[in-house]
Amino acid sequence: MLTWLVLERLLKGKSSSVGASVGAVAGLVCITPGAGFVTPGWSIAIGALGAVWCYMSVELVNKLNLVDDTLDAFGLHGMGGIGGAIFTGIFALDGGLIYTGSFELLGKQIAGAAAGVAFSALGTALIVVVLGLVMKLRIPEEHERSGIDQHTHGESYHSPVKKYPQAQVSESSDFSESDAVC
Repeated sequence: MLTWLVLERLLKGKSSSVGASVGAVAGLVCITPGAGFVTPGWSIAIGALGAVWCYMSVELVNKLNLVDDTLDAFGLHGMGGIGGAIFTGIFALDGGLIYTGSFELLGKQIAGAAAGVAFSALGTALIVVVLGLVMKLRIPEEHERSGIDQHTHGESYHSPVKKYPQAQVSESSDFSESDAVC
């Protein structure tokens, strides 16, 4: 979490509470594959390295904009799991690269992660093909542009009636927007 917050502060100019939550998840996802095989100290290091790995993955996925991943699930859970598997091959007490100097476990961890990616990709492709045979996979473009809440669910997430007042900050105030963030 702290690593993610520092990255946000350095790269975006401010840290956020969402970043704190996402950073905590990133660290936990990355340590999960190796939790029983590394020391407590290395688990902290994996969490910190994992936060950097996931942060960069999320930023890359968002920049490429090839998938609709509004919750950053792939960058956190997909890439976090892959990173955690690789970090296990480096930091594991029994066979890890830093303890043995051997790439054997690291190679096995990379192969296992690649097998997981292949299995997930093939399984997802099969599910999408079967679903495509029995139902539409996309909504009409005009509904997508206007939002699907009203059309699909008969209600709107954002109330057209309730208006939230804007906060008023006087010009003489010493308070700045940067004072309100971490």
